[in-house]
Amino acid sequence: MDKAITIAGLEFELKFCKKINEKPLEDWEISRIPLANIYSSRDRDTYTVNILSHIPVDFNTIKEHNQLHIDLLPKEKNKLFFSYNGVSVVKTSIYKLNEGDAILCRNFSIDYDSSKEEPIKYDLYHIKLHYRIVKNDGQSVEAIIVHDKNFDPETSRGTVTTVRDDDN
Repeated sequence: MDKAITIAGLEFELKFCKKINEKPLEDWEISRIPLANIYSSRDRDTYTVNILSHIPVDFNTIKEHNQLHIDLLPKEKNKLFFSYNGVSVVKTSIYKLNEGDAILCRNFSIDYDSSKEEPIKYDLYHIKLHYRIVKNDGQSVEAIIVHDKNFDPETSRGTVTTVRDDDN
């Protein structure tokens, strides 16, 4: 899985994507938004991103996925994709002195297709990847935002996460 892909001046390397539950989870047991953390690696040029996301058991491969993406389940029939969607200004409760309540975020999404309007059963996936800025003029950001994006129906859930300063 240590194959790198470059998207918009960032090099991404998928470390793993694993389903971590034994049996499907009920609707009341899940988080409505993905859980994420990010920290800089020891060499300080690379960031490690961990994402925990509840995905409907019945998801399908997106029919026409034309964005640059990483196939999170390359050996599986139904595909789950990680996409980088650029940099966004996000209004959040994180307060920045002299700048109000908006921060620059790298916008990531976990893309899938679930035709059920209200899925009943879910699997929990742990996704770990590294990314680094490969262009010298790459844009600096304060945080990442991660969305689950169901292409059918058009819905998404997301969470904003900032970089940890320590190495632990």
